This record gives sequence, structure tokens and C-alpha cells, in this order.
Amino acid sequence: MVHAEASHMNYSVQANIPANQLDKTKTYFDLRMKPGEKQTISLTLKNKAGEATTILVEPNRATTNRNGVIDYGASNDKPDNSLEVNFEQLISSKKEVKLARGEEKKVDFTLQMPARPFSGMVLGGFYVHEKEANPDTSEAKKVQVKNDFSYVIGVKLTESDEPMAPDLRLNEVKPGLENYQTMVSANIQNTAPTILSDLHVEAEVLKRGEERVLHRVSRDNQVMAPNSNYNFTIPWDNEKLTPGKYLLRLKARDGAGHKWDFRKGFVIHEKDEDFNKEALLLPKEQHSILKSSLIVAGGLVAMVGILMFFVIRSRKRNKS
Repeated sequence: MVHAEASHMNYSVQANIPANQLDKTKTYFDLRMKPGEKQTISLTLKNKAGEATTILVEPNRATTNRNGVIDYGASNDKPDNSLEVNFEQLISSKKEVKLARGEEKKVDFTLQMPARPFSGMVLGGFYVHEKEANPDTSEAKKVQVKNDFSYVIGVKLTESDEPMAPDLRLNEVKPGLENYQTMVSANIQNTAPTILSDLHVEAEVLKRGEERVLHRVSRDNQVMAPNSNYNFTIPWDNEKLTPGKYLLRLKARDGAGHKWDFRKGFVIHEKDEDFNKEALLLPKEQHSILKSSLIVAGGLVAMVGILMFFVIRSRKRNKS
């Protein structure tokens, strides 16, 4: 839960581990708390660059991104409907820290636990990155790629050692696009306040009432944050989304041996064919266009040949 996006950073971040840390060997916060308890936790920032800089420190709840990885960055999505204790509501707000060249500062955050006890864990983290200097909002700048190197330091809060079993659910299944490629997404939800790790997911799509598998995908090493969800994508293998009734068969198992087996029907409607228009050129369309082009070209060559035949024939008659 400590991660740096680049090896050559202009600054460093360190968690100042308090006395109520469960595992003192960890460099992230792993805190045993009590209901209603208030505590100050801190990070130490150091500027290693040759000039002054401004660092943003943002406390965020943990989510699961579309790649099946726990994400501590800011999320615009609504909190999962199973989330009862939100880390963002327990911690003080983000801070902007100005550092002179070579300067080191301790940055404090106030942690206020809810009065009611909770089971499992609350997971969040500090997303730390440099503030962009003199941002240029011109259209030319908008299309440039910007490297936003960052640190993440996790915060895990527990009140007991009570074990929690993960609870995986399959929610909405719907067609769409990912990176301009046709696909179907299946929303997977971990409704338990515990991390679901080493998750292996297999998915198959069939036409309703048939046994022939149309599309299949499997992924290993998925990890889900407590009380979170993400869209597991099933690539449509560069084929058109065709209206009809389909069945999704999805199996999952985690590293602890928990297993899940889901069956869920879904429909691709005629309006969903609009995704085909936005998708990158599909192979079948490409083949059809190539075939049509060859037919047209062949026809033009034939017409030119016939025309030349009659012109030459006419000239011979005139000479005679």
C-alpha cells in the first residue's frame, strides 16, 4: 500500500508510524482504533529538487479500478452502496504543502472514528503528487501527455481481529465500448468490509438457449477494495454487437478458496448497435469494404477495356 509512480522523484514521502500501529514493519498506516477515538496521523514530505515546489496531499477512500486493482486516487464515482464507513468522512481534508529547496515538513491529518463500532476494515490512502505550476488551458496544451508522478500511502483502520468473509455479487451486465472496441461489461461487487485478493475470474457469453460459447475471457490476480465494485469487461473480439438475448456465465475464486458461480441473462437492444458506429473499423466491415472496392475496381477496368476495344475497332473501320 506504499507505491511510487517513478524511481526518480523530486520529493519523498514517509508515513510517521504511531504507537497503535499493528504491524510495525509496514511503511503504511495499519492502525487499531476504538469507536469515537480521535487521533492525529502525519506524513513527512521532503523536497529533493533544486527549486521550490508545491505538493498536494489528498486523502481518498479505496476503490477498485477497471483493471481489477485497488486505487487510492480521487474518484468521481459515488461510493459503493454497501459502504457504511467512508474513510473520506473520517479524515481531515486535502492539503497543499509549499516546500522550499531542500525543505522538510511534517503534515498532520486528524482522524475521527465513528461513535458506533464497525466490523472488518476501513481502507483509504493518501495520494501525494506535485501541483502543476502555471497550468496552461490552451487547446494545444490539452492534447499533450503529462507525467503526473505520485506516491500513495495506504491507511487501514480496524477495531478488532474479527475475520470477515468476502461477499461477491454480480450486478448489471450491459454492452458498450472500451478503447473504441466493442465489449460487454459485468459489474462485480465486493459487499464485505475486507480486501478480496488473488481473484481469478472466468466469463463466457452465449446466445440464450444455445450452448456454443461466443466470447470467453479469464483474468488472474484481480484485487478488490472493501465495499467496492468494478466493471469486468468481456471483449467482443472485434465483432459487431448484434441485438438478441444472451447469457453470461461467470465464475470467480479468491486466494483464500472462496468460490462463486453466477448466471445472468442480458439483452443487446437495437439501439446498442450505435456502439458499432463508434467502434474502430471492425474486421468484417474491413473485409466487406475491401471486397466492394475490388468489385468496383474490376468493373472500371472492364469498362475501360470495352471502351478501348470499340475505339480501336472504329479506327480500323475508318482506315478501311
